[in-house]
Amino acid sequence: MKLLWLMENVDAVKDAIKKGYAIFGTIDTWLIWNMTGGVNGGLHVTDVTNASRTMLMNLKTLSCNEDTLKTLGIPAEILPRFASEIEDLAAMVETTGGVYFVPAFNGLFAPWWREDARGVCIGITRFTNKSHIEVAVLESMCFQVKDVLDSLNNEKGEFLLRVDGGATANNLLMHIQADLMGTPVVRPVDIETTALGAAYALYFFLKMLEETDVPTKEDNIVYKEILKNLCEA
Repeated sequence: MKLLWLMENVDAVKDAIKKGYAIFGTIDTWLIWNMTGGVNGGLHVTDVTNASRTMLMNLKTLSCNEDTLKTLGIPAEILPRFASEIEDLAAMVETTGGVYFVPAFNGLFAPWWREDARGVCIGITRFTNKSHIEVAVLESMCFQVKDVLDSLNNEKGEFLLRVDGGATANNLLMHIQADLMGTPVVRPVDIETTALGAAYALYFFLKMLEETDVPTKEDNIVYKEILKNLCEA
């Protein structure tokens, strides 16, 4: 890695790290830092896409992989803060400012089933900025989920909405979804559950996976008998 080479071979870098004023980042980190003030308080950040290319990011938590940093001897404080560009932009405003976005890029599917529908962004004025549009885009995703769930006519009252996928890493998106639905949103530790499920299926097929939480028929019969005796007692 370039960073390791610099740390091991460039005395100025070694000295800067020891004195606490060395910072490291990707090309976007350099650009953002300079455009926001540089040495006079510039932001030391990068987005998660570029951060993943450093091989120092935990893809599950979207933060620095502490084990990797410890093994390589890289101080966490010299690395940029990993930030979601869309989430940070949208968080700058409280509302859409009257902007509405309909993501019908290939028509509208469940529950509308309108293949002739087209995407549209309306309500833009001279006061609209990109943060308003970002919020409108996030809200449109939440509205789509609500449309589908409303079509199910769920009459059971409050329920848990379990989510997964890359978009669920956006905390603001999840907050909007919970507020819109009026129900808790549950996000798993590993948000890429589709890929995880495919991996599990492959490992089970190859008989390479032995999970303690996978039931065995024999133990199930034993516990059924125990439960029966407990109920009779």
